[in-house]
Amino acid sequence: MGKKQSSFNMSYEFNNYGDKVYIKTDTFTPPQVSQEHVQLTPDYSKYALKVEGGNPVVLNPRHADILTMTVLGSQASVNNISLTKSKAGTYHAGFKVATGRLTDNPAKTSKEGRRYEIHYVWYFVVTGANNLSIRGTRSTKSDDNIVAKVPAGGPIKVEYSGDYTVRGSTEDDSPAYDWVKVKAISDIRSKQNWNEKEEKDGWVPRRYVREDIKRTIDMRRYRNLFVSLVRVDGTGKQENKNACETWYSFGNANLASTDICPQTNGRWHVQVGPGVLDWEYPDDGLVGQDHEFTGFVKYIDVYLKLKTPDNNKEKERILKCVVKGMKAHTFWHYPYDNCEKNLVRYKADHFKSDYVTNVSVDLCPGVIDSGLVQTGIRYPNANNESVVKESSMDFSIIEFFGGPNTNFGFTLRDYRLEKIVVNDDTITPNTRGIDIEVKNEI
Repeated sequence: MGKKQSSFNMSYEFNNYGDKVYIKTDTFTPPQVSQEHVQLTPDYSKYALKVEGGNPVVLNPRHADILTMTVLGSQASVNNISLTKSKAGTYHAGFKVATGRLTDNPAKTSKEGRRYEIHYVWYFVVTGANNLSIRGTRSTKSDDNIVAKVPAGGPIKVEYSGDYTVRGSTEDDSPAYDWVKVKAISDIRSKQNWNEKEEKDGWVPRRYVREDIKRTIDMRRYRNLFVSLVRVDGTGKQENKNACETWYSFGNANLASTDICPQTNGRWHVQVGPGVLDWEYPDDGLVGQDHEFTGFVKYIDVYLKLKTPDNNKEKERILKCVVKGMKAHTFWHYPYDNCEKNLVRYKADHFKSDYVTNVSVDLCPGVIDSGLVQTGIRYPNANNESVVKESSMDFSIIEFFGGPNTNFGFTLRDYRLEKIVVNDDTITPNTRGIDIEVKNEI
């Protein structure tokens, strides 16, 4: 604009002309809006890491003015995010949610617009103690908040909203606990005896319960294992193994009263790794000590398939088995990570091998699940003496009590392992909550 100047003035005069004008209005009070259909924002902290349709906004609605609140609608902000790793190697996310308190809808809405009401899913208790305490608040710091006690193997209902477990924040107690909301009845041992009039609402640590559904372990993914071992003297080996071909082994007379594998209710007595019964077994588990498996059903069905076509032989077989012991040497690597070792229970030399410096078993490609295949590597906190036992590196999955003279009605070596079915209610009546007879490995 150069040297020219511009100005703006609002007044009742314009070029010295004009009169004062006053505008008067009546006082108006808007009617109160009905609260009948107003609901607060859902508590999204229940859906950790699974909030659908989230929008990244650098803003906390609690400190925004009313206009901004209106624009945001029912948006929620997440802050103070923390990520911790448990001893079992799992990660837990914690955060605070600010909702603005605009709505409070107890149902979840998916991105397709469907609404999910709260429902309950059957679980069962797997605690090694006599009972699992159901707590009215998410804290183990006092016994004053215990509302019920459920025995190992007893049924419990876990609250779900849609497909998501209703969980609490780890800020309420030690980060070692990941709480889930439940309904329970004291001293009950089966779902058939459930009485809703006695239900108690409460919270339990997630690690002490398992979902009560039939599980199928597909063993075909273990057809190609890569084994690498280095001894203290510098020697070693690298080889490929097929666990579906080497799926069985036999114990000796020390594991059974005779050289013939015994049976109970038509089921063969076997030992398996902890991952067969417990699909969430932690790396720092004790492998059968402290009644870890009291809550689990011990009946399993082993599905086999004929290796080579033969019209004179059945193409498929099912071996009915009952678990009578646990295989501790089913871990997947050595040396151990510090988070896997229980240094309070054992001295440091319990975790050190005098013969092997490094050994690992991997899928090709991928990482093997611990607790299924006999790798010869002991679970860190098992009480067996040998950390790595080369003579036990047979890559078996089912170990029969007794010897190879057992008559199974067919030749085991003619078949490969396909799958294992566990926790099937139709074949496992009244076997949950009974301790297995834990035996030491040979």
